[in-house]
Amino acid sequence: MSWYDLPFWRTLDLIVSLVAAVSAIIAVGNYIRHVFRVAILRRQRAKTVSGKPMVIVVSAGNSILGQVESYLEQIGEDQLEPIEIHHGWLNRPEQYDTVLRKVRQAKRDLTESGATEAWLFFMGPGALAFTIGALLDDWIPIKLYNLYRGKESKHDMYEMVYPFDPQHTDQLGEPATDEEEKAVLEPA
Repeated sequence: MSWYDLPFWRTLDLIVSLVAAVSAIIAVGNYIRHVFRVAILRRQRAKTVSGKPMVIVVSAGNSILGQVESYLEQIGEDQLEPIEIHHGWLNRPEQYDTVLRKVRQAKRDLTESGATEAWLFFMGPGALAFTIGALLDDWIPIKLYNLYRGKESKHDMYEMVYPFDPQHTDQLGEPATDEEEKAVLEPA
């Protein structure tokens, strides 16, 4: 008879296995709860429009201003005047600097005009998108819009993909507080 066949070791093995299973269930439950809480808050923030939203249209290559204006008209926000930052085709990363200078200037202009949130429409290289994201980080809340070519969307052209809000850390992985969750789930 080996030492493992003794009742003490078998019982201890069973207890350890049960504790591991319960821990795994709790961890998965907490993760699912976190994902739902963050999704609820993001959805709520996406529907909320602040006092003075501004629209920024950044495009490299073909201009998307016409599409954005059409989308704004579809959703009843055609009174917003988009600020267009357009550059021809970007063939080399060195050309990004021109676009980035225009983005910095637009950020200064919007700050001076008292913008409370920015709606960002972007078409261009991914590397440029990351750099623009770094420039606009820790500014005002930004709603990022994506060109959508499917028929499932309410609006054929754009859909809000993600609201970035520097005042809330849940987008960085921190769960929303119980008070924030109650404010979203309970009607006012």
